[in-house]
Amino acid sequence: MTRTMLGFMMAPVLGLLAMVVPVLLWPPARHYEAPLFPLLRSAVENIGLPQLILLFASGLALGFVSSSRARYLGAAAIAFLPLATLAEMIKDPTSHNLFPLEFATYAFYGFLVACGVFAVHRVRGLETPSAMTSESVI
Repeated sequence: MTRTMLGFMMAPVLGLLAMVVPVLLWPPARHYEAPLFPLLRSAVENIGLPQLILLFASGLALGFVSSSRARYLGAAAIAFLPLATLAEMIKDPTSHNLFPLEFATYAFYGFLVACGVFAVHRVRGLETPSAMTSESVI
């Protein structure tokens, strides 16, 4: 299995675990109901520092495992969140009234993962900033 495939197979699992594990370890005071994924909704509604740290740590792990671009791994890591939102919106159209804001929040989570991937790739010499590419120096 290539490093690219391994990274894209691990990314959604790590992203989902980063969101759900803190809710399982430290149950919140209030659990939320959802049409399909109540545990995931509780994780999203009770987001905190543990989830954000775990998302960044997922990016660090993905950076060591895969040589794919950081933005693609970041998007893959949070891919299950918008898919779950769409599935719940199909099941109950009134369940996600603020879905554009929700998707923007998911993009921020993907950005955290991408920052972790980018940091590891910079240390390993795999990624260069776009302003420093060889084509722009000429």
